[in-house]
Amino acid sequence: MTTLLLIPALMLMLLAPPASAERRGLFDQGKVSFGLSGGFGNRSVSVGGGFGYFVIDKLQPSVGLSYSYFNGDVASTHQLRTSLELRYYLVETDLISPFLFTDAAHIFMAYRGLVDEDHNFFYTGGGAGILLILGGRLGLTIGIGIGAYLGEDEILITRGVLPDGVAISGRFGLSFIL
Repeated sequence: MTTLLLIPALMLMLLAPPASAERRGLFDQGKVSFGLSGGFGNRSVSVGGGFGYFVIDKLQPSVGLSYSYFNGDVASTHQLRTSLELRYYLVETDLISPFLFTDAAHIFMAYRGLVDEDHNFFYTGGGAGILLILGGRLGLTIGIGIGAYLGEDEILITRGVLPDGVAISGRFGLSFIL
Protein backbone atom coordinates (compact mmCIF):
# COMPACT_ATOMS: atom_id res chain seq x y z
CA MET A 1 0.00 0.00 0.00
CA THR A 2 2.83 2.42 0.85
CA THR A 3 4.34 1.80 -2.56
CA LEU A 4 1.02 2.74 -4.17
CA LEU A 5 1.12 6.07 -2.32
CA LEU A 6 4.69 6.84 -3.37
CA ILE A 7 4.38 6.02 -7.09
CA PRO A 8 2.21 9.08 -8.01
CA ALA A 9 4.52 11.45 -6.12
CA LEU A 10 7.63 10.06 -7.79
CA MET A 11 5.98 10.26 -11.23
CA LEU A 12 5.06 13.91 -10.65
CA MET A 13 8.63 14.67 -9.60
CA LEU A 14 10.12 12.97 -12.64
CA LEU A 15 7.64 14.22 -15.27
CA ALA A 16 7.37 17.88 -14.24
CA PRO A 17 9.24 20.21 -16.57
CA PRO A 18 12.41 21.80 -15.19
CA ALA A 19 12.38 25.40 -14.02
CA SER A 20 13.88 27.95 -16.36
CA ALA A 21 17.27 29.42 -15.46
CA GLU A 22 16.00 33.00 -15.03
CA ARG A 23 13.62 32.11 -12.18
CA ARG A 24 14.89 32.96 -8.72
CA GLY A 25 12.03 32.32 -6.27
CA LEU A 26 12.64 29.92 -3.43
CA PHE A 27 9.42 27.96 -4.14
CA ASP A 28 9.53 28.00 -7.94
CA GLN A 29 8.73 25.02 -10.12
CA GLY A 30 11.71 22.71 -10.51
CA LYS A 31 13.33 23.45 -7.14
CA VAL A 32 14.17 20.49 -4.90
CA SER A 33 14.36 20.33 -1.14
CA PHE A 34 16.01 18.07 1.37
CA GLY A 35 15.00 18.09 4.98
CA LEU A 36 15.93 16.81 8.39
CA SER A 37 13.01 16.66 10.77
CA GLY A 38 11.92 16.02 14.31
CA GLY A 39 8.57 15.81 15.96
CA PHE A 40 6.65 15.06 19.08
CA GLY A 41 3.22 13.88 20.06
CA ASN A 42 1.45 11.36 22.27
CA ARG A 43 4.51 10.81 24.55
CA SER A 44 6.82 10.14 21.62
CA VAL A 45 9.73 11.74 19.80
CA SER A 46 10.76 11.28 16.19
CA VAL A 47 13.61 11.99 13.78
CA GLY A 48 13.62 11.68 10.02
CA GLY A 49 14.39 13.05 6.62
CA GLY A 50 12.71 13.72 3.33
CA PHE A 51 12.95 14.85 -0.26
CA GLY A 52 10.58 17.22 -2.07
CA TYR A 53 10.15 18.72 -5.51
CA PHE A 54 8.16 21.80 -6.55
CA VAL A 55 5.93 20.55 -9.37
CA ILE A 56 4.47 24.04 -9.83
CA ASP A 57 5.25 27.29 -8.04
CA LYS A 58 4.58 26.95 -4.27
CA LEU A 59 3.28 23.34 -4.51
CA GLN A 60 5.62 20.65 -3.21
CA PRO A 61 4.95 16.91 -2.90
CA SER A 62 7.54 15.10 -0.82
CA VAL A 63 8.42 11.65 0.46
CA GLY A 64 9.84 11.01 3.89
CA LEU A 65 11.08 8.36 6.26
CA SER A 66 11.12 8.76 10.03
CA TYR A 67 11.76 6.79 13.19
CA SER A 68 9.76 7.35 16.38
CA TYR A 69 10.20 6.09 19.90
CA PHE A 70 7.40 5.95 22.47
CA ASN A 71 8.08 5.20 26.13
CA GLY A 72 5.02 4.15 28.10
CA ASP A 73 4.58 2.97 31.68
CA VAL A 74 4.93 -0.76 30.95
CA ALA A 75 6.09 -0.85 27.34
CA SER A 76 7.87 0.98 24.56
CA THR A 77 7.40 1.16 20.82
CA HIS A 78 9.63 1.72 17.84
CA GLN A 79 7.89 3.08 14.75
CA LEU A 80 9.07 3.36 11.18
CA ARG A 81 6.93 5.77 9.16
CA THR A 82 6.99 6.09 5.38
CA SER A 83 5.09 9.20 4.36
CA LEU A 84 3.84 11.21 1.44
CA GLU A 85 3.16 14.92 2.00
CA LEU A 86 1.71 17.65 -0.16
CA ARG A 87 2.68 21.17 0.94
CA TYR A 88 1.46 24.52 -0.40
CA TYR A 89 3.25 27.75 0.51
CA LEU A 90 0.77 30.61 0.78
CA VAL A 91 3.27 33.44 0.21
CA GLU A 92 7.00 33.78 -0.28
CA THR A 93 8.80 36.36 1.84
CA ASP A 94 12.41 36.96 2.88
CA LEU A 95 11.73 35.98 6.50
CA ILE A 96 8.58 33.88 7.09
CA SER A 97 6.55 31.82 4.64
CA PRO A 98 3.36 30.11 5.93
CA PHE A 99 2.21 26.81 4.42
CA LEU A 100 -0.61 24.27 4.55
CA PHE A 101 0.01 20.53 4.27
CA THR A 102 -1.74 17.21 4.01
CA ASP A 103 -0.03 13.90 4.58
CA ALA A 104 -0.54 10.15 4.54
CA ALA A 105 1.74 7.50 5.99
CA HIS A 106 2.24 3.79 6.49
CA ILE A 107 3.50 2.93 9.97
CA PHE A 108 5.28 -0.22 11.09
CA MET A 109 5.33 -0.43 14.90
CA ALA A 110 7.29 -2.84 17.08
CA TYR A 111 5.59 -3.01 20.49
CA ARG A 112 7.84 -4.24 23.31
CA GLY A 113 6.44 -4.84 26.79
CA LEU A 114 4.64 -7.66 28.57
CA VAL A 115 4.16 -9.09 25.08
CA ASP A 116 6.19 -8.41 21.95
CA GLU A 117 4.05 -7.57 18.91
CA ASP A 118 4.44 -5.98 15.50
CA HIS A 119 1.69 -3.80 14.01
CA ASN A 120 1.07 -2.19 10.58
CA PHE A 121 -1.41 0.66 10.13
CA PHE A 122 -1.89 4.05 8.42
CA TYR A 123 -2.13 7.73 9.31
CA THR A 124 -3.73 10.61 7.43
CA GLY A 125 -4.05 14.26 8.35
CA GLY A 126 -3.14 17.83 7.64
CA GLY A 127 -2.11 21.07 9.24
CA ALA A 128 -0.27 24.34 8.94
CA GLY A 129 3.16 25.73 9.61
CA ILE A 130 5.74 28.35 8.84
CA LEU A 131 9.15 28.28 7.21
CA LEU A 132 11.54 30.73 8.90
CA ILE A 133 14.20 31.67 6.35
CA LEU A 134 17.59 31.44 8.07
CA GLY A 135 19.63 32.34 5.04
CA GLY A 136 19.58 31.99 1.26
CA ARG A 137 18.35 28.40 0.86
CA LEU A 138 18.13 27.26 4.49
CA GLY A 139 14.99 27.39 6.59
CA LEU A 140 13.57 26.22 9.91
CA THR A 141 10.13 24.59 9.66
CA ILE A 142 7.66 24.66 12.55
CA GLY A 143 4.17 23.20 12.23
CA ILE A 144 1.21 21.58 13.90
CA GLY A 145 -0.99 18.86 12.49
CA ILE A 146 -4.18 16.99 13.23
CA GLY A 147 -5.05 13.57 11.90
CA ALA A 148 -6.25 10.05 12.55
CA TYR A 149 -4.84 6.55 12.57
CA LEU A 150 -6.51 4.01 10.28
CA GLY A 151 -6.41 0.24 10.55
CA GLU A 152 -4.75 0.26 13.95
CA ASP A 153 -5.32 -2.55 16.44
CA GLU A 154 -7.72 -1.48 19.22
CA ILE A 155 -5.26 -2.86 21.79
CA LEU A 156 -2.86 0.02 20.98
CA ILE A 157 -5.55 2.53 22.01
CA THR A 158 -6.41 0.54 25.15
CA ARG A 159 -2.73 0.46 26.12
CA GLY A 160 -2.44 4.23 25.61
CA VAL A 161 0.08 3.97 22.76
CA LEU A 162 -2.24 5.67 20.24
CA PRO A 163 -4.89 8.28 21.01
CA ASP A 164 -8.56 7.39 20.87
CA GLY A 165 -9.82 9.63 18.07
CA VAL A 166 -7.95 12.66 16.80
CA ALA A 167 -4.15 12.83 17.00
CA ILE A 168 -2.45 16.20 17.40
CA SER A 169 1.24 16.47 16.63
CA GLY A 170 3.97 19.05 16.34
CA ARG A 171 6.84 19.09 13.93
CA PHE A 172 10.05 20.96 13.31
CA GLY A 173 12.93 20.60 10.90
CA LEU A 174 15.60 22.10 8.73
CA SER A 175 14.94 22.49 5.01
CA PHE A 176 17.54 22.96 2.29
CA ILE A 177 16.04 24.23 -0.98
CA LEU A 178 18.16 24.00 -4.12
